[in-house]
Amino acid sequence: MIGADAGPASAQVNGQAQQPVEPQSRRGIGLGGIGLSISLGKKRRPQASEQIDQPVDAAVNGELIITIKGDATEARRIADRAQVGLAETWPLASLDSLMAVVRLRPGDSTETATARLRAIDTVQLVVANTIYQTMGRSESKAAPAPGWFASARLPSDSVSGQIAMIDTPIDFSAEPLKATRADQSFFGVPANAGIHGTAVASLLIGQRGVTGSARGAQLFNAAAFKQDGRGVTTGVTSNLAKALDAVVQRRPAVLVLAFGGNQNALLAQLLDVAYQRGVCVVAAVGNGGPNTPVAFPASHKASFAITAIDEQFSIYAHASRGSAVSVAGVGVAQLVAVPGGYRVMSGTSFATASVGGALMHLNACARDHRPDQARSITVDAALDLGPRGRDTIFGAGLFRLPTGR
Repeated sequence: MIGADAGPASAQVNGQAQQPVEPQSRRGIGLGGIGLSISLGKKRRPQASEQIDQPVDAAVNGELIITIKGDATEARRIADRAQVGLAETWPLASLDSLMAVVRLRPGDSTETATARLRAIDTVQLVVANTIYQTMGRSESKAAPAPGWFASARLPSDSVSGQIAMIDTPIDFSAEPLKATRADQSFFGVPANAGIHGTAVASLLIGQRGVTGSARGAQLFNAAAFKQDGRGVTTGVTSNLAKALDAVVQRRPAVLVLAFGGNQNALLAQLLDVAYQRGVCVVAAVGNGGPNTPVAFPASHKASFAITAIDEQFSIYAHASRGSAVSVAGVGVAQLVAVPGGYRVMSGTSFATASVGGALMHLNACARDHRPDQARSITVDAALDLGPRGRDTIFGAGLFRLPTGR
């Protein structure tokens, strides 16, 4: 087996959550009986950075991924027979298969190589090494210290149980994350802390400065994304498959996927297994704009597809749309922790983090491992927004937890 994940990094302390500024609530609505109220006070705040999907290659050029029943020796035999190079193998325990990354020889085409591989009876699946991104750039300047603005009053109670995410490495020395229970493993990426992963983690389990909607939970981060030279944060299917397999084996209550791209059959199989094992999967619809369909994995049937709204209940201008949208969460102008300080950021990634963390307060996810039941409950409890009934912009409406949970 080529490749290994680095040892876990962790932070474990008990901290006191900071109380946010008292907000003015629109329509007197709390987000689902957990005391999460929308703030509509006219407070001045820094310019939010735009989270807009960037042009990236659809897949790694000249590479394919196969899954087989067999070991590395069998993978080598298959590669030789199909006239491709073997770059890496990795066991996927949750699929009881071996994943192999193969490289095409100069002058070969993806179509003909795929046909040769599919003609071999021990090959189960042939897919592209699809590239995904964490929903855009992060360009805002540093925000003031916490206290200048608080967008929501979060539930006063903390939670237990495990929540997982797949993102960039996290900076656990960031102030809101020092007092948390968390660990992370690295899948094909360096351990350099990333902006996006740290921001998402702070919205999940932050204890002070940024107060997470799942504070108190044990966080596992499967780090499989890194920032490229253009500042775009991307991950590839081969690393994401390793990360998903590791998460599935842990069986967390909730899995947060704040990234998107094209559909991939291997990742779809792993999402199916996560769903079957009772993991509530939340995924960002994408930031490609109103004419762009919901990205994968949010478009997958196992996922709760989360879109973003601002504090006036208006849709985020860059949110993707479609029938797959489940519910909306606040994701515009959110104060988040980043390596070295704080920023104000916007995007469906951050709505997904807030909703995913709040699902840890729902028994269907946290106790019963029933994502089907959780979906039904949250759709029924949502506050209808936009056109009457479910729509392609807001889905069922603003996410709320029901009383009684």
